[in-house]
Parts: sequence; C-alpha cells; structure tokens
Amino acid sequence: ALFNTIKTGEYAVLVFEAAPIDIPDDYSYSGDIKTLMSKYDLRDVFGNLESFYPEENVKVKEVILLYEKVTSKDGGSPGISIGQKAEKYGLKSLVGVGGVTRDISRQEIAFIIMKVYSEKTGANTQSLVPNRYIYISDEKDITDNFLKPVLLVLDMEVMGLGEESRFKPKNPVTRAELVESFVKILEITKEI
Repeated sequence: ALFNTIKTGEYAVLVFEAAPIDIPDDYSYSGDIKTLMSKYDLRDVFGNLESFYPEENVKVKEVILLYEKVTSKDGGSPGISIGQKAEKYGLKSLVGVGGVTRDISRQEIAFIIMKVYSEKTGANTQSLVPNRYIYISDEKDITDNFLKPVLLVLDMEVMGLGEESRFKPKNPVTRAELVESFVKILEITKEI
C-alpha cells in the first residue's frame, strides 16, 4: 500500500499475514511455515496461500523463487524468465532435464541451502569442511557435485538422515520439508 501524506496525522501500517487453511496448529511443520511466512511474502512463490499444500512436492521453479526471495534478489530481476533467473543466480544446473516444473531432489535442496548460507554469510562453501565424519549409507547415490553440500547440511543439522542412515538424495522434497530446512539455515545465519 502506498500513502501520500499531505500533513501530520495518524496513519496505519498494514501487514500481510497469510494463514493457510490447510496448516492446523498441531501440524509438525506448522511453526516453521508460520515463521517463514511472517518473514517473507511467499505468495509469488507458492501462490495465493489460501492453502499451502504442505505435502506437495516442491518444483524447481518454486525453489528458485524462494532462493530469490530469501536472498533479497527479487527486486532486481523483473520480467525475466525462471530459466534466466536460474542462470543469473548460479542455479542453471537445476533447470536441466525436466525444466522448472519437475520435482526437486533432496541433494539439490542441500545445494540450494548452502547457496543461501553462502549468500547470507559471505562464506565460500567450497572451502568449508564438515566438523565431523558423517556416515551416509547411500552415499554412492549422491551425485558428485552435490556431495559436499549434502555433507555440510547434515553437519549443520539443517537436513537429516532417515532410517539406516540413508539420505535418499534423489527423493523429492515436500513444501513442508523445504520450509523446515530454510528456517533452520536462516536461524543459523541469524536472519530469523
């Protein structure tokens, strides 16, 4: 909203607050979803937010738009396509086969999370080393260029391993899981 003030007086500040009807208070990801929505206007990422569809798989397009939003790059690229944004932000490898409408994988989310970390802290993630040894039983399934980001997000406890120490790198990620990971990395960088 834009107010043109002519003289002194009382003014109101209006704040958008999304309250999706499909996120009950007792939902395990409810707090993270509300935290991220209170910090960022996610309507241009996930739609009008009347419903959030937390169990729906995340698309490449949504992750690129969320990355743009949390790194404050969304004001500088009006009118360019998602593919052009991906190239501009160093995320071109995500577009690849299947384009921007395919489900994004866990290993790709690890990569994005470390890009956010790098953007927020100025750290070069290539020079970071995990503080501990992390055993991943399905490590052979992780694509080589995603191994380091996976190890780093596990070390930072932004993402976790499942049963039998499996990361399941090629499995899709739900919106709720994505939000949980983004909130964790933004807490580490003191953005939330």
